[in-house]
Amino acid sequence: MEHKSSLSTISTSKSSHTNPDLPVVDINDQETTTLKQFLNESLNGPPTKRIRVAVYPIYTYQTRTLTPDQRQELRIARVNISHYFSAIDVEIDTLETSLKTATQEVRAMTKAHEILSAKFTAQLDAITTLEAGKQALGKENAVLEKEVARLERELAGERAKSVQADEAIGKLAQVKRKWSDFSELMA
Repeated sequence: MEHKSSLSTISTSKSSHTNPDLPVVDINDQETTTLKQFLNESLNGPPTKRIRVAVYPIYTYQTRTLTPDQRQELRIARVNISHYFSAIDVEIDTLETSLKTATQEVRAMTKAHEILSAKFTAQLDAITTLEAGKQALGKENAVLEKEVARLERELAGERAKSVQADEAIGKLAQVKRKWSDFSELMA
């Protein structure tokens, strides 16, 4: 059987491994396509996939020295590991989706908070304006009350003068009557 020393698009030299101390992976099995894709995705895939390089030690011995049973066990282990990390990928995707949703909710809440804060600030400004207006009205009312009190005093004085005038008119009427009576007597 021909001995292979490379894995498809990835190099199997020690310098390409995450751990340069690991030996070269040497695969001569007919069913290496999945493994090649698996390892290539582990090295070159997105960040969430790179955790798969942790399974390198499973492939760090010469598989051509394995018995058929050991090869079968290796295939099963490879599939199980692939399923395991696929499940992790699904969980990571779910968590990322949840994080995006939570982030959107936080942004919406932040925007709502900003709107409410703006409304609250506007209400505080309106209350401050009303308080200032109330104080101004209070001062104006005090001035008006003083003016009313002054006018009431003046009116009371005018009434007193009117009473005095009425008394004077009454006395003058009495004098006129007496003069009239006297004139009649003298006639």
